[in-house]
This record gives sequence, C-alpha cells and structure tokens, in this order.
Amino acid sequence: MKFLIYRPFAVVLALLVCAGLGATESGSSHAKAQRALTKGDNDGGVEAYVAAASTTDNIETARQATLTAYDFGFDKLATEAAERWSSLDDTAVKPKLYAAMATLRSGDRKGAVRAWRTVLDTPEAAQTACEFVEQKFVRGIRADDAAWVFDTLAARYRDVPCVVYRAASAAASANDDEAAERWLDRLRDIDAFDDEARLLQIALLIDDEEVDQAFTDETLRLSDAASVRQQVQLALLSARAEDLENAQVMLELLRDEHPDDAEVLEATALVQLQAGEIDASRESFLALLDSGGKTGSALYYLARFAEGQRRQDQALRLYSQIDSGEFVLDAQQRAAFLLSDRSGFIDAIDHLEGFSDRNPRYGLDLSLSRAALYAQNEFYDQALELYSAYLAIRPRAEFALLGKADTLLRKDEIDEAVDVFRGVVKMYPESANALNSLGYTLADRTRKFREAEKLIDKARELEPDNAAIIDS
Repeated sequence: MKFLIYRPFAVVLALLVCAGLGATESGSSHAKAQRALTKGDNDGGVEAYVAAASTTDNIETARQATLTAYDFGFDKLATEAAERWSSLDDTAVKPKLYAAMATLRSGDRKGAVRAWRTVLDTPEAAQTACEFVEQKFVRGIRADDAAWVFDTLAARYRDVPCVVYRAASAAASANDDEAAERWLDRLRDIDAFDDEARLLQIALLIDDEEVDQAFTDETLRLSDAASVRQQVQLALLSARAEDLENAQVMLELLRDEHPDDAEVLEATALVQLQAGEIDASRESFLALLDSGGKTGSALYYLARFAEGQRRQDQALRLYSQIDSGEFVLDAQQRAAFLLSDRSGFIDAIDHLEGFSDRNPRYGLDLSLSRAALYAQNEFYDQALELYSAYLAIRPRAEFALLGKADTLLRKDEIDEAVDVFRGVVKMYPESANALNSLGYTLADRTRKFREAEKLIDKARELEPDNAAIIDS
C-alpha cells in the first residue's frame, strides 16, 4: 500500500506526449513537470503542465490537453487549455464549450454565463452547444449552480428552445419546480413544447402528486415520432408513479418491437426489481449483459443481487469489471468496502489505488473514497492529505470540504473543523447538509446551542424529510 496523494498528471503528460508534443515544443516545461511529479510536487507539476499547454502552437496538442484535463476533472487546467485551443482556432466552437462546462463545474456561476454567451451569441452554434451539454453534463456539477446559470442564460436567449429546455430541466434537478414550470410555459409560448418537454412536465406532475393529470392530459401524450428512449422514459415515469402494471405493459410492447434494445432491457429489469420480481429482474439484467449494451448497469445490479445473497466474492468480481459509465464510482467504492470487511482496509485502499492507476480519469473522485477509509480507520493525516489534494483542484467541492471538516472533528481539532463548516455554509447558504453539519457540531462539541438551533431549524425548513436533520 502506498501512502501517497493522487497524482494523475503524469498520465495527462504521457497522453499529451503521445498526441505529438516533442522535445522541441514546450520540452523544458514538460521536463520540469515530470521532475515535479516524480518528487510529489503537484503544484509545481500543474504549473509546468499549464505552461506547456499554454505555449504550444499545435492545435491538436491544445485540443488533447483540453479533453484530457476536462475528462480528468481538472477544471482550471481544462479552461486554460481550451482558451489556448480557441486562440489557435478562433472558428472552433468546441473549445468554448469545454471552457464553459469546466467553468460551470468549478462553481464560477458568473464566469460560466460569460463563457456560454461567447457561444450562444452565435445563433448557428446554439444547437451544437445544447447537444454538447447533453453529452458532457458530467459528475461534479452542482444542481443549484447549473440551475442558476441556465436560468440566467434562458432569460437572455428566450427564443432558443434548447436553452429554455435546459433551464427547465436544470431547475427541476435543483427542486425548483416553480422555475421549471415557468420555462416549460415559455416552451409552449414559442411552440417548442416537444416530447422531451412533455416528459419533464409529466415528471413534475408526478412529484406534485398530480398523477391523473400526468397521464390523462392529451397535450402530454408523446408524439408518433417519439424515440425508443423517450418511450422507455415514459414507462419509467409510470413506474415512478407506482403504476407498475402499466409500466410493464408499455415495456413488453417495446420489447416485442425492439427485443435487443439495451435501454428497453434495462428499464424492464429495473421495473421488475421495483415490483419485487427479483428472479425475473436478474434474468433481464443477464439478458442485458448478453446484449453487450449498458454493460456497466448490468454488472452493477448483478453485483448488488450477489451482495444481497452474501455472495461477496462474486459481487467483488462483478464490481471490479465496471470501468466506465454512471455506476463506476459507486461500484469501486462498494468493492473497496467489501474488501475492507473481508481482509482489512489496506486491501481496500490498494484496490482503489490500483483501479485509479488503470483508469486515471476516476482517480480524483476515488481519492475521496480513500480519504473516507483512512479517516474511518484513524489514519487522519493521510485522509486530510487526500482532501487537501482534491480541494486544491476543486476548491468549492462541498462533499470534500465536509469530509475534511469531519476528519478534523475525529482528530478533536474542533475549532479548525468549525471554521471549515462555517466556510461551507458561507459558500452554500442554502445547503441543508452544510447547515445541519455545522449546527450539529456546535450543539454536540461546543456550547453554542442557540446558534446551533437556528442552523438546524433552517436545514429542516429546506429539507423537512431528511432523516439526518430530523435526528439532529
């Protein structure tokens, strides 16, 4: 086991070298970066890497730098590389889009709006921008940040349907139903209320417990041109409304027409699972695995079945095969905790480190799992080192900040922990989790009971059904 903080930049550099960076182009910067990384000097490595990316005259090099940094989650680095790419190819839309998404993920709302406007002010680029959002809306973007940014953009670009739809969708994800309804109404006003908008409207009605209207309103019926994916989403919404029988009928019809469609197979398995049909669900996930589509989903749920039956070795093998997709992080975290229970947390740490070495794009996120394992096993300094390394790259990451504060509490460094909690509350004043964490800490570890009560009350107002807040 290596007690080292995550150092993915060496892989970034290797990819860039493969992309065409030779000794004659930014060579000294690359050599400096490699020396810094070898010594564990991440800051020096980042500075040298940025210097290499920012001074290149090769468009492909700048493009590769942008894509790699963005994919690995290094937002500042991705933005700077994208700006260099854009300066070398001022007609390209993609570098502006990567800069906009990286800025949004960093939590810089106003900067993200400015970046998006450089694209959306060119009408022909708007659709490309919206398609890019659908493809690149990745982990790490806060729902409230996205909602604020796209609400601001939609107010300016009120006649661009895909921008207005994204504002509605982002608002719904941030639980701001009023804003979502407002932007859906705008889509109706500009005659752009399409099947995607109908599905979002149905979801909002279900959440508001207006199920009858969701499925009887003629204006919400999907068009004859609805895609298989959209029809699958409608079936899943029916299941969300607890009408499992109708959901299964819809999926059976789809399966008759598209027997090998991965989305249909996955949805069938999920609805069967929700209905308590465990054996049938397992068979459907096996069929999904055989289809070759959505492999990560199939492996993940089959692993969960194995774990539920206490077949831990089988679950571990299945989780370990998931190396991409939406379940990859949770799968590797579950694998690590299975190993921790079976043979100790050192094996769990080794698993996460090994997976990160083989799949470096996930190393940064998995470093938080390693930090949590270290903290749980009283290796507080190692945990804090990992949190600090993560926060050096994503300084506004709420989860990492709260993890750091919790680790400081475990070390009995109460004043330092409270300072971090206060910083998170100042940064995210509407975060029920941050408010509750600070309030509970003040009540449990200090004598500031009145302030603690106010914080917890505010958290309860924001999330009245949150069990952790109720417990506080």
